[in-house]
Amino acid sequence: MRLRSLGFLPLTLAALSGAAHSQNWVPIQPPSASDFSVVVDPTNPDHVVAFDGTVTKETVDGGVTWNPVQGPGAGTTPAGQFTFDDEGSLMLLGRWVGTPPHTNGARVQVRNGTTWQPFGPSFSNSSAEFVQQVVRGASNRDLWAVDTYQAFDFGAGRIYLSDDGGVTWTDTGPAIQYAEELHIVEAQAGPYLVRVSNGSDKANSRRYVQRSSGWSRIDQTLATALDETLAFGFHAGNPESMWTAVGDPSLGSASLLRSNDGGATFGPTGSSLQNEILVANRYRPEWLLRFDSGQFETSTDGGVTWSFVADPPVAGTFSGRLVLTGDGRYLYSWHPNWPSIFRLDLTPFIGAEECSAEPNASGERGRIRALGSLSLAENAIDLFVDRIPAGEFGFFVTGQTPGFVANPGGSYGNLCLSGTIGRYVHLIQNSGAYGTFQGRIDLGAMPVTVTPVPAQVGETWRFQAWFRDQIGGVQGSNFTNAIALTLVQ
Repeated sequence: MRLRSLGFLPLTLAALSGAAHSQNWVPIQPPSASDFSVVVDPTNPDHVVAFDGTVTKETVDGGVTWNPVQGPGAGTTPAGQFTFDDEGSLMLLGRWVGTPPHTNGARVQVRNGTTWQPFGPSFSNSSAEFVQQVVRGASNRDLWAVDTYQAFDFGAGRIYLSDDGGVTWTDTGPAIQYAEELHIVEAQAGPYLVRVSNGSDKANSRRYVQRSSGWSRIDQTLATALDETLAFGFHAGNPESMWTAVGDPSLGSASLLRSNDGGATFGPTGSSLQNEILVANRYRPEWLLRFDSGQFETSTDGGVTWSFVADPPVAGTFSGRLVLTGDGRYLYSWHPNWPSIFRLDLTPFIGAEECSAEPNASGERGRIRALGSLSLAENAIDLFVDRIPAGEFGFFVTGQTPGFVANPGGSYGNLCLSGTIGRYVHLIQNSGAYGTFQGRIDLGAMPVTVTPVPAQVGETWRFQAWFRDQIGGVQGSNFTNAIALTLVQ
């Protein structure tokens, strides 16, 4: 069974080849040489939990030190069936090894500090259901879905839904086939589930959507080919936007298709896949990663054009595993036959963090980060904002002088700039369902005067994001932290 970790995309690499591991891949010393299951904390990319077939260990410092993970009993350890929720709490999916042993009908367990608390629907003690996936709404935080399967009636699982934070659960009835992935899509017309299935062969692989009327196919426009692939992805800019592929990669390639309406219709991107590897990054709406011609490639235009990003971590033909971290920055890869877990920095952030943010209505502190190049000549800096309330408007502000003003104009946050301050009002955006927005700044037109001025080599420009916020029912505004970017030639 392959688990879908919250906030990550576990995938399978098949028949890959390449040179010795790329210089971009960093080995993360594992607890043993045969890791069976690995998950990464979406709130801390240095927090990794790995099960080697006997014991589960974790690191919070990127692999420098590892410590054993105790299960719900003093003599137990999670047995590979675990994940993280999107707030960084380790979730044990109903099964563990050791004494006392788990029983049939064991519920999901959530770790709070060093103790475990039951979560999710209750099963009868005679039930052979295994919990395989737990997902949560990004905008509606009370929306949860738990996906199970029957070990002795393979594929006859069920999906349980909760819209009150897990207090009550609704059994939606038998699910269709064994699930590979489960997604909550928070569309404007209302939330629904997308369940990617995986049978004993690809002939049983289908995509289904469950609305109030029940399960239905969403890939009707796709050819019902025997070798339809499972490559699949969403992005946060449009929760109903997804990519998939149809064809047989093992025979050459499969056509990469895209839908912007939740799978009702698909259209060609003009690209193909040579295997089943396709990763979407929720922090970069048109960003995709694939493995093609023995190398990893990325696209920034939704799969139309592609560029080399890295060789595979280990030479030779192998089957490996991938996990993309929750912030989209790191790609982890591992295999039982490899000497280590490897980590690839896909999108190194630039600049230095300055000042701090205050909590907002999402319960977190707004964050701004920058990707791209500090080269003035390249003029390629993208700003990304996350951890802010969903559905609120915001924009960037900039200046060269640091400062600190608490609660300016009655704001809930801190203004970290002083002197002449410019506003990117032409880049006003909505944070959408995921509480994020982004934009590319033009270094040739810094909006600090009526007529924008060009930035110069050696100057340090600081950026913050302002956004609408509502705390305790009172409408107001807030700020993210600030970042400082020193420009080079």
